[in-house]
Amino acid sequence: MYELLHNQARYTVSEAAKLCGLHENTIRRLADEQKIQCQRDYNNYRIFTQEAIEQLQQMAGIKPMKAPQI
Repeated sequence: MYELLHNQARYTVSEAAKLCGLHENTIRRLADEQKIQCQRDYNNYRIFTQEAIEQLQQMAGIKPMKAPQI
């Protein structure tokens, strides 16, 4: 998990890909097309919230998995 900000999990593209079973380039394209929402960190990397992960999982046709509680 990339970081916790305001008690909300945030994920990188590679972490999102593993959680959703999608290729990293697919996730980048969906973000660029604004079909899913992402933020950018200080290095301009895409960062995804748990909500975005659940949307990706739904698009991929898998049952959404909740993030582990920390």
